[in-house]
Amino acid sequence: MKYIFTMNFLFLLAACSQEQTQISDNKKQKDLPDSIAIDMSDIAIIPLDSSNNWAVKNEQPAVLSTQELAEIDSLLSACLSKYNIEQEKKLEQLKAKHPTHNFKTEDYVINLPNYKRQYIATLNNKGEKEVWVNCFCSTPRNDWNKEIIMVKDGGNCYFNLTINLSTNQCLNFMVNGEA
Repeated sequence: MKYIFTMNFLFLLAACSQEQTQISDNKKQKDLPDSIAIDMSDIAIIPLDSSNNWAVKNEQPAVLSTQELAEIDSLLSACLSKYNIEQEKKLEQLKAKHPTHNFKTEDYVINLPNYKRQYIATLNNKGEKEVWVNCFCSTPRNDWNKEIIMVKDGGNCYFNLTINLSTNQCLNFMVNGEA
């Protein structure tokens, strides 16, 4: 496990500049516990850009530590678990109401390993660290790890939210609608 993390971390450092990755270097690789293993192949940390002010407003850029990346993953999973429970209930109601319709579970629940993610880390006006998380199950462009992916509609293939690392909350969770 430590070897996988080490290889992923070295690959990340080689592939991206320090500014693009925004992973703080105050924690050296040898200081990290073995239990932290972040697969960065489906995650891109995008620097705060004034042209993305629709996503984050009046905030300052921030960096993310490896520990914070693990916290984001945990909070995101918990948020999606709650969402999926609600969606499964909705799906069962629809199936009961329309028994001849072929509803697909994957159209209602979100399976996080099937998604790529983009993070923008900021400090809000209270000094709390927040991360805008943008997720998508299909990549319309090859530069997804450098440029924010935004689409209209697309259903649960596209969703975003803000995670407040200071309060451990998921905020503004939004799943795209269907056309």
